[in-house]
Amino acid sequence: VLWLPFWLAFDPGERPRKADVDIDMESVGGVKQEVPIFERLALFSRHKEFWAIVGAQYCSGWGLWGLLNWLPTFFQEYFGVATAEEAVYTTLP
Repeated sequence: VLWLPFWLAFDPGERPRKADVDIDMESVGGVKQEVPIFERLALFSRHKEFWAIVGAQYCSGWGLWGLLNWLPTFFQEYFGVATAEEAVYTTLP
């Protein structure tokens, strides 16, 4: 829910679909050239879907890191479980 204001603030609106903007280079007498990687990344990063995936991965990565680093300490301090026994408790659903 916290991402919704950012999503709406950076929404570029309707974008033309690839089929609408594709030009057959051979039909206009041109040679099809490879687009440089930085230009492709710049075009790709203009889409809100890209930033939604980046934001979701960032949040889930930090959440998982925090959980994996905090959980053993929590079991030790709250339940008094020894470090050697923690594997059994962390695998339980």
